[in-house]
Amino acid sequence: MKLIKIYKALIFATLTIVLVSCKEEVSKDYREEYIGNFYFKVISNSWTMESSHNDTSYYHGYIRKFETADLDADMYYEDDDSTQNPDSSITIKFADYRVITTLVENN
Repeated sequence: MKLIKIYKALIFATLTIVLVSCKEEVSKDYREEYIGNFYFKVISNSWTMESSHNDTSYYHGYIRKFETADLDADMYYEDDDSTQNPDSSITIKFADYRVITTLVENN
């Protein structure tokens, strides 16, 4: 009878240690699926008083996680960047000089 109680106590202690020592799963950064090298299609529209036309260009570029230094080269930089959350933003760069920083919505 004592032996059964000892076995139960050992099993309980082992299970408690295993369950308590398990690491909590770290949530994956949802931006990971957007990061990489891409081929961008850019459509520009130009117009005059008489007509307008679209011009299509193709560029190699990349998407990566946002870094604060990216704001200096951002094509659409606003003076008020208080809504820019580095943990939620990405940087898009193409054509060697065009940089856009943006927020990726997590749905």
